Amino acid sequence: MSKEILFDAEARRPFEVLGLAVSGAVLGRSHSFRFAEHEIHLVLPAESPPDAKEWQQRTKRTGWRTDAPDDPNTTEHQVFEVELCTEIPIQLAIDERAFYEPPKSRNVTDGQEKKLNQTADDYARLLAGAFDHWQRVLRWVAGHRSIGFPSSTVGRDPYGHRIANLHRRGDNRKVWFQTTSVAVQMQSTISLPRWEHVQRVLSSADKPPIWFDFISEAHQRYLSYDYRGTIISAAIACETIIRSMFWLNVPDVSNDEVRGIIDRAPLQAILGKWDHVAGACPVDSWEKGKVHALFDLRNTLMHSGEMHTGSEKVEAALKAATEFVSLADRAFCLRKDIPDWPGLYRALD
Repeated sequence: MSKEILFDAEARRPFEVLGLAVSGAVLGRSHSFRFAEHEIHLVLPAESPPDAKEWQQRTKRTGWRTDAPDDPNTTEHQVFEVELCTEIPIQLAIDERAFYEPPKSRNVTDGQEKKLNQTADDYARLLAGAFDHWQRVLRWVAGHRSIGFPSSTVGRDPYGHRIANLHRRGDNRKVWFQTTSVAVQMQSTISLPRWEHVQRVLSSADKPPIWFDFISEAHQRYLSYDYRGTIISAAIACETIIRSMFWLNVPDVSNDEVRGIIDRAPLQAILGKWDHVAGACPVDSWEKGKVHALFDLRNTLMHSGEMHTGSEKVEAALKAATEFVSLADRAFCLRKDIPDWPGLYRALD
């Protein structure tokens, strides 16, 4: 009978990453953080050789300074793939013959196969959750809402749906086709100091405030021409920060019924007294009127199911919501005496 080998193991999983641009000095570096009671390591690839085939490219140089084309601090690179790994806290077992054969060998017992498959599935989900968390932190701290979403797409929409064709009905002859357009999201390059700043955020265990998740979602909905979804997500982003700030002004209330009454305070009424609720605006003054207009759009949409407004008005509402959430978050951090991680990120370089 063959012997069973016990071995210490780790799970590794590569992930395609979209919308990530870094300086050459960041290539090959890593982030480490706790997620779901595991220590996660995320590693960036090194620079791909210039002659690498397209399907083998994990990075691509996209920019450099003419006076210093090889300076890693000034070159820009698109990153296409990252790898996440974590240690598995228990030892795994496999048949001695299978250990020295290619993966998924037939020389395993049914029990070993079941355990190994279950472990691989469990850690695939864990690492996917950790990858999503890392992307959310980048979108929050760096303000890079392109992270995790297509940065350049061919076609009439951001997801590259195929072009439309014109055919003659009688014989199905194609006589014309749609002009292909390319939409590109501008990205900011993450420098080494900023990469290290994101590591400090990940080590702090602070989580992205939910209003940043909703404002990122609003931007992605806008790029996919979902204008109704844009307004709803942008309004939710504003509402969550407004109510969170409002609660900072309310003494501790333990009675759930009373908390429910307070939490049902009309949103626009809170916004009307926003200077008293939030204090002075970190920059100039609060643009409350634009946020009121956003809520009016949302209310019309929710009541009628329709929104008769053009893309320009939606874009203006999204811009106003984004600016309001950013400034309100700064005021929120100040009031709670917690780090303003996005502000500290912007101050670098």
